[in-house]
Amino acid sequence: MTVATAASERFDIGRVFSGGFEIVGRRPLTMIVLTAIFAYLPGVATLWLTTHALPPPKPGVGLAAVGPALGRLGGVEVIAVVVGGLGWILHGAVAAAALSDYGERPLGVGEALARAAPRMPLVYVLGLLASIAIAVGTVLLIVPGILLALAWSVGGIVATVENTGFKSFGRSAELTRGNRISIFIIFIVYAIAGVIVSFAVRAVSGAALTPLAPPLWLTFVQPLASAVVQAFSVATMVAAYVELRGVKEGLAAPSLASLFD
Repeated sequence: MTVATAASERFDIGRVFSGGFEIVGRRPLTMIVLTAIFAYLPGVATLWLTTHALPPPKPGVGLAAVGPALGRLGGVEVIAVVVGGLGWILHGAVAAAALSDYGERPLGVGEALARAAPRMPLVYVLGLLASIAIAVGTVLLIVPGILLALAWSVGGIVATVENTGFKSFGRSAELTRGNRISIFIIFIVYAIAGVIVSFAVRAVSGAALTPLAPPLWLTFVQPLASAVVQAFSVATMVAAYVELRGVKEGLAAPSLASLFD
């Protein structure tokens, strides 16, 4: 792989993007399976719940409309927090598979899952706590939520690969310190990509861009498009983790292959 095969002296965002795409290219089956389990299926459930299970907002203005709107917003946030924990598992599982490529024994998708599985319950809890903190920070002043998201952007990878438990928050913050603007750019690029893909799917389907209840088939198609974008974004964050280990600790990528041994 091209990402940080030697220890990096500085965080190279171009190399990180290239490495993310290379991870997807080298491991298409792994990315399909892991993204289907931890991104696509939760995405389908999320879209169905938010459009069919939660009460729709009532038309009008004033106090009569505020209560239902806040209730719906609270329900959306709860769903997002639950799914956020699965996102940390996805990051860790992809990292387990991708890092094995640097060694002499690449892991198949089943082996990668088996290797990461014992750590998944705790990783999920950590992701859940991170999602709650980020959501609260975002609701209060927006900026604190963004800062936490950047600081903990490799938290799921750290928790899975390095098995650091609750210290993963501090460890991720330490690794990302000084390079969070570059990570923010990665976030923005994939956020824009996600919006473009979402609008494209709706335009092709003939659906309105912001319907409250999209057609049932769109409930399955739009999460698929989002999962594709997420697959590349997760792979890019794994590449970013490798790059950060090189910048911060002088570790070449091949030395990371034995972290699960």
